[in-house]
Amino acid sequence: MFLPKHQAARPGTSGKFVAAVLAVVLVLSGLSTAEAQSGIETPTAYRQSPFLPAPPQLATVQDRLPQDPVVLDPASLFQAPANEGMGPGEFGGNLVLVRDPYARVDVPALALRENLLSAPAWDSADPRPNILARWHVHPDRRHFRLELRAGLRWSDGVPVTTRDVAFAFNDLWLDPEMNFLGMPDVIRAGGDGNGTPVSLRIQDDLVFYLEFDEPYGGFVRALTELHPAGYTDFLKPVHHLADFHADHAPAADLRSRMQNSGTKYAWELLQVADCQPHELGQDSCNGFPGLQPWVQTEVEPDGTVRLERNPWYFKVDPTGRQLPYIDTLTVLPPADPPPPSPTAALGADLATPADGWHRRTDYLALGELGRHGIRILESAQDPVALHLNHTGKGERWQTLVAMPDFGQALPLAINRPGLAAALSLPDGGTVHDPEAANRLLDGMGLTERTERGMRMGPGRQTAALTLAYAAEESGLHRIAERIVGDLAAVGLDVSAEPLPSRLLAIRMHSNQLQMSLGPFGGPGWATGTAQDHLPTGATGRRWQLWHDSGGSLGTEPPVPILELYELDSVLTASLPSDQAARRARARLGPINEEQFLILPLAPEAGQLVVFAIGLGNLARGGPVEAAMAAAELFHWTASGDEAAPGQ
Repeated sequence: MFLPKHQAARPGTSGKFVAAVLAVVLVLSGLSTAEAQSGIETPTAYRQSPFLPAPPQLATVQDRLPQDPVVLDPASLFQAPANEGMGPGEFGGNLVLVRDPYARVDVPALALRENLLSAPAWDSADPRPNILARWHVHPDRRHFRLELRAGLRWSDGVPVTTRDVAFAFNDLWLDPEMNFLGMPDVIRAGGDGNGTPVSLRIQDDLVFYLEFDEPYGGFVRALTELHPAGYTDFLKPVHHLADFHADHAPAADLRSRMQNSGTKYAWELLQVADCQPHELGQDSCNGFPGLQPWVQTEVEPDGTVRLERNPWYFKVDPTGRQLPYIDTLTVLPPADPPPPSPTAALGADLATPADGWHRRTDYLALGELGRHGIRILESAQDPVALHLNHTGKGERWQTLVAMPDFGQALPLAINRPGLAAALSLPDGGTVHDPEAANRLLDGMGLTERTERGMRMGPGRQTAALTLAYAAEESGLHRIAERIVGDLAAVGLDVSAEPLPSRLLAIRMHSNQLQMSLGPFGGPGWATGTAQDHLPTGATGRRWQLWHDSGGSLGTEPPVPILELYELDSVLTASLPSDQAARRARARLGPINEEQFLILPLAPEAGQLVVFAIGLGNLARGGPVEAAMAAAELFHWTASGDEAAPGQ
């Protein structure tokens, strides 16, 4: 029972390029091993929150913790000056969060995320033990030995073992009868949806092995917080879910549960019973066994979710207090429709408002009132950029965008410093020079103009261009208007085209876009925290089709774009810490700049964070995702000195 059912077949060859990459990582890296060493001394005595019942109603905190609990020191988790004022906290209180479908940072999801490994600086090149106590990566980057933390327990007190791993892989992901909705890409070779599924081997209650049929050092990234599904792609509470699985539950019990849940198929019943991270607020998540700091206990009629501290949580602070410090969470439902006022974010104790980048002045003014604090933290994603679809619709457009001078003229024509000033954002060293833009456009032969002064494209045809963006994103209207005006000033006739998000996605997929506005992960490319460096429907849909189809569809990309795909292969095959991976990440930005795929419009914007005065251990700098993922360290202080507005 719970033994591997499937073994992955090996292809005959992995290709010359991947073979070369393997040779590089073998030479550079050798054996890769990691032990459970935090550098912080483990406390000798432990304390629990008064919120929890005392023995004998609940086992003692010493008995509930693993043999080697994770010790988190708030002051050492972040580098100076981000850790200023951080330290051990006191138990108690409630934290109010809000679900914002438009926010770039999902605060509730990050606060509840636990992964097999930890990347406290949001850099997968330096992972730390978490649910795993130890891990070992073979030099071939295909074989992974993973060891669970001894004594780890689910939130209902049941031990976590490799039976939970075997159930996740063999009874769900690798079982075609139960995995009707497909398996996660991260457990296929190369993280590719078409890759060969991983092979699992269980050694004992704590140790298991994963084998891929090609080098996949980038799999380590999926083990850290950078993987949004957390541990749930690798561990499932078998003691709970086996009752909903056709291979383990008596047929009569299964039929009864299907009838009560309104499901028709066994796979559907299991999907309903399983609680995924994105399903916060589903009734099936009430009391669902988990490993996160808080567990869901109630969903109110209006969608408000109540959570309470996990009594079996496996982390402590240096003084021996079992984390989290805060006892309960309240997660408010998203407003529908989203209120236009920035005060909407102030209904929560902590928020990363979606409009924080284009209404920064309003938020800073509210912060000056002293009831809320405002911080600007680093973000792996710029909120808005201009995307140029080099394979987009229209022969005239393709002729224009293929000319290097056109790509050089656009950033000079668009008044990015003025845009940054209007939004109270850093200008990132951008330059506005419409005269230089005009010279470049004239040099392209676009000298003839219409009666309205708009340039005529190749063949003396009107060069009317379109700029698409998501209509729901209120801040993009103002950006689009400014871009249209700036480009008209140099004779480029551009029409703004606001589209519903769903229609915009369809246009991207069908290669119907020319220029579009959207987020840009360039700031996170160097550390691997953003993965949007390859052509998409916004920058080169036909190139994307060519690559994904093995050359049978689409258009073969030019040499620099082929290099992007080769670099992506390096990142997939190598460990994030390998020198080959570091060099590949460093090359992504220059290629984008040289090929004019994406033009940043709000570089260095960061992420605005609104928080209640008195919330302690909120980092003052560093990646915003890392700050939110350290929610188990948040605590309420008697004084709000360390949470002053604007800090």
